[in-house]
Amino acid sequence: MRKKKKRISHLLTSGVKMLIVDLLHCLKKHLMKSDDSIAFMRTLIQMLCDIPEEAEDGELDPSSSLRFTDSSLRKIYSSGFNKKISNAILSNLSSANFIDAISEGWNDDVLENLCNDLKEYDREITKGNLGKRLFSLLENCLLESADTRTESEKKLVSAKNNSEIAKKKFGKSLLIDCNFKCSIENCGHSLITILPDGESSEKYELISLSKKRSLQCKDLLCVCNDCFQRYTLHCSPEERQKLLNLKQAQMNRRTAMLILDDASLHKNISKLLSKLSEMTEHKEAQLNYDPVSVSKKLDGTAPFVFVDMIKTYVRYYFATIDSIMKDLARQNLYNDNLIRAQIRDAFLSLEEKGIPPQTIFDNMVGWIQNLTKQNEQYCVLVVAYFIQSCEVFHVITE
Repeated sequence: MRKKKKRISHLLTSGVKMLIVDLLHCLKKHLMKSDDSIAFMRTLIQMLCDIPEEAEDGELDPSSSLRFTDSSLRKIYSSGFNKKISNAILSNLSSANFIDAISEGWNDDVLENLCNDLKEYDREITKGNLGKRLFSLLENCLLESADTRTESEKKLVSAKNNSEIAKKKFGKSLLIDCNFKCSIENCGHSLITILPDGESSEKYELISLSKKRSLQCKDLLCVCNDCFQRYTLHCSPEERQKLLNLKQAQMNRRTAMLILDDASLHKNISKLLSKLSEMTEHKEAQLNYDPVSVSKKLDGTAPFVFVDMIKTYVRYYFATIDSIMKDLARQNLYNDNLIRAQIRDAFLSLEEKGIPPQTIFDNMVGWIQNLTKQNEQYCVLVVAYFIQSCEVFHVITE
């Protein structure tokens, strides 16, 4: 039974262990020129603690060799704080002592370089608040290692540390996946703040949908700080399933985007979009076009509202687009066969990855818009045209 408890404790603290080891190595690189990790650890403990003069260098002084041996400090530098040394430091902890030591002990260049490296752990750290923010980071690690917090507090700290680790590897791409909005249903808070002068700052956390120890991109979602706490402390099985479905949708969009980034589309497609944008009226005679092909391809495989939308676009605009294409082709301004083949190849590449019809449609619209810089609505009409003309989607066999 004891072995199981030890294993659980290790899982809870693995994230903070990784964080504190990285922090210690980062601090030593900037604050101590020599390779003496033991001397660095004793100096750091002295900076963190306010030791009474009569206790200095004695058994009550956490920085003294009488309290912690060289081998103990060497192990702590390599593996992170343990419960014993964390409690010893916390009992003498002094934020004022640490802040003064940071601001008075090193020149501006050293502090500036340290600050730049520490932004990996705290994005809001600056040279002006370096001592305060760094002390907070170290204090959180000590509290977690000392095991003095409630289960909820420990759970939040562990999740926050895992979030910081994951953000360094996956943060940027995951922000793009969620379009810089919180991924939790009925939230949608912006995860980036843009100031009037154009500067921006990111404020988000990453939650893991997997119970596995390793952090993988396929299990992570971007959320705001409020939703991060709520999800970490309480998430029902139903909510987790919704988030898994949302993550799959985000991954489908990412896969589609990457595929279409590598796809080719002849520049003459812009001619077609330009002609559409020049339309000032529409003939009612074209309303009688029957979008049979759309029904045969999408009925039962996509939301009916989406299918009806495509049918409406086809009914109103298929004949017009077809006429424009033929006219441009006669003037040698549009390579019809090539563009149809490229549209078809792009669709097949997306379909091969199992991407749902509506996601295929949305990403093909975005692909054409990114290439042509035309209004999105005209790109929607063009993709709807290619659905009807059989370049996009297959006829469903009964």
